[in-house]
Amino acid sequence: MRIAVATLMTLGLIGCAEPPDEPASTAGASTESGYTHLFSHSRFAIGPTVTETKSEFGMDKVIGPWGVFATIQKTGSVLALPNADAPSRARPALPGGAEAHNVEVRSYFVGAGLPAAEIDQVTVNTTASAGGSGTETPEWTLVAYTSVLNRQYQSIPIVDSFAWAQVNDLGDVVTESVYWPGIPKSILTEASEFADQLEDPASSQAFFATVPSGGRLVIHHTPGTWAGTFDASVAYDISTFGKTTHYDAGGKTFVLPEESGAL
Repeated sequence: MRIAVATLMTLGLIGCAEPPDEPASTAGASTESGYTHLFSHSRFAIGPTVTETKSEFGMDKVIGPWGVFATIQKTGSVLALPNADAPSRARPALPGGAEAHNVEVRSYFVGAGLPAAEIDQVTVNTTASAGGSGTETPEWTLVAYTSVLNRQYQSIPIVDSFAWAQVNDLGDVVTESVYWPGIPKSILTEASEFADQLEDPASSQAFFATVPSGGRLVIHHTPGTWAGTFDASVAYDISTFGKTTHYDAGGKTFVLPEESGAL
């Protein structure tokens, strides 16, 4: 799963204004499912007030004294980043451990409108720091948890979608990012048919006569930073030595738009 954190550019801070109209993702047109994370539904700790709103570089930005909530206009992809001196960053992690953090983040996004039925599993990344000198054993201190919601359709992973957040002990969202676009009905139908093909003994045998086994069936879509036309596809993915090869239902290989560099 790819999480587009560093791909949004550095976000600024100036002035005074009201929050802008909520953006809508163009990726969801004529599709089923999907979710666009709105500032009005977010618990991101932006500060006591919004100090400015502006649109630049293809992004709508809501700016406060503690950070910036940015939405890519074309796709609806969201990244909310705290400033280096934001008070929310200095708070400890939500108490209760990693599982409690996963439960909290899942509940938060579902409460904001993300479809619960599309969530596959919630995984957690732990950030810790260590101190010590010389031959002393380092003492590790928990800094934060980041919980990541993974997406599925009928148990088929939608591997390029994500929603993740870091929550502190006050329940404030310190940082978050979401890209959960609508998927065309035709792709969902294709995914179901491909799954049935792999379940049928005769069809499966014919498929694996030309395709290596040991992979998995997934749904792909273009990233939230993609400047071209939204694209989604169904693939049987085989990953070896850091490279992933995509096979269609006919057993032929293909490349994703972002892999080919096409716009």
